[in-house]
Amino acid sequence: MLRGWRRGTLAVIGLLLCFFALQLSFFFTGREVLKLREQTLNILSPGIGSGLLPLNVSYQLLMGSAPSQQRFLVVGLSSVRRKKEMYLKSTLQSIFSQSSEEERAQMVVVVLLADFDWSWRQLVTEELQTSFYKELRQGQLLLIHVPQEQYPPLTGLKRNYNDAADRVSFRSKQNVDYSFLIHFCSSLGQFYLQLEDDVYCAKHFLSNIRQHIKEQNAKKTNWAMLEFSNLGFIGKLYKSTDLPILAQFLFLFYQEMPCDWLMSRFQGPPYGGGVRGSPGGGGAEVRPVAEVRPLGEGAEV
Repeated sequence: MLRGWRRGTLAVIGLLLCFFALQLSFFFTGREVLKLREQTLNILSPGIGSGLLPLNVSYQLLMGSAPSQQRFLVVGLSSVRRKKEMYLKSTLQSIFSQSSEEERAQMVVVVLLADFDWSWRQLVTEELQTSFYKELRQGQLLLIHVPQEQYPPLTGLKRNYNDAADRVSFRSKQNVDYSFLIHFCSSLGQFYLQLEDDVYCAKHFLSNIRQHIKEQNAKKTNWAMLEFSNLGFIGKLYKSTDLPILAQFLFLFYQEMPCDWLMSRFQGPPYGGGVRGSPGGGGAEVRPVAEVRPLGEGAEV
């Protein structure tokens, strides 16, 4: 127990140092910033996720039920009301239609309906219940929601990049949305794939991801994240054992910067310098095996 307390204390200290590093990064540039971030993020130790400042979040299960056994892959999406067309249904159809029966049995898709408008959530829930009855019944699809009172302040936030206040509020809420989603998904599977609600998936993306992970394991590559898209936070793959600390990381720094910028600074607790797969770069090289593309746009990644 004392050992666990020490790990938790080191984790808290590590996150606090990360916070100061992010603050100082606004006054430094180039190599000095990179060196500072490496020094602070690298002190995060293995195994701290399970005992670190647990997120006390009350989730509402709107539809579906959690699988009785861990799946190979958890696919996470967050969705809010759009001014025009809603793409969530098309995205879910893409995920399931591009997967075989065997592949669908190895994954669960979790959708966080993150809009605070009850009528919109009710409308979406009813539509998806009709369209994805089979997937819901087989434990392949879950819809969840987190009430507004569970969120930290979303107004009067820092304007680190001189963005408009509404933009800061939007991106800060998005960080919290992802934090809650990732926290919920942490025990459902071995790996976690982050998508958004407006993408198409490549055919047999799960099998291709599995093969790519095997190749990385054969190379004995330590990686914190594998990228299967160049688009923001889309197509990012994580080990589920890293999700608790990732959720905490996003929650703690939710008002500092956009989520994809935060993720570029996350290296994962067990990896020291970390290896982040990036197209055309070194480390865990990513091939276009699980490509995604935004709905309505032509080029696949």
